[in-house]
Amino acid sequence: MQGFAKVELENIAKRAFKDGIKVCVFNAPEILTNSSSIFLGVEVALYPLLGAFKKEAPSHPVTKKLLDDCRALLKPEHSLEEILDITDRYFRSDVILGRWTKYDQWPQHNGPEQMELMRTTSDKIIDMHKDEKHLLTATLSEIVFKACGKAMLHEALKPRQPVWWVGHDLVTKLSLN
Repeated sequence: MQGFAKVELENIAKRAFKDGIKVCVFNAPEILTNSSSIFLGVEVALYPLLGAFKKEAPSHPVTKKLLDDCRALLKPEHSLEEILDITDRYFRSDVILGRWTKYDQWPQHNGPEQMELMRTTSDKIIDMHKDEKHLLTATLSEIVFKACGKAMLHEALKPRQPVWWVGHDLVTKLSLN
């Protein structure tokens, strides 16, 4: 239901913007919150942020610290590359590509096969951690939260468009400055 509410909020912002009222709705990457933490699997979309940092600025001090902090949370036999591989396989799976990447049909209701894959993927990654109470998602969520704050403050005075999708590329860029 949140997806339908989000689309309606975007539509309200677009209508207001067209009428000369400068507003902006931000769509940010999933972060770990009190509410999202009870839905196992929603955090899977957060892990590829590691790949964005590795791609955009592999030798930047912020990237090095982020990767070191995240590595320290994993059991010694596991790696960040393994997590990126698992999430890449998840997003490239027939289950996800077959139905849940048709953005012209968004929002869509979840399906049992999608939820099963999301839960098993999440479980697999959580099991790679030293402590289930100290997950990479907390570290990554903090990065996303701060970057989204910067994006919102930057746009708050004079919004250039009614809807902004804050992707991992923008999170990375804003985090490195």
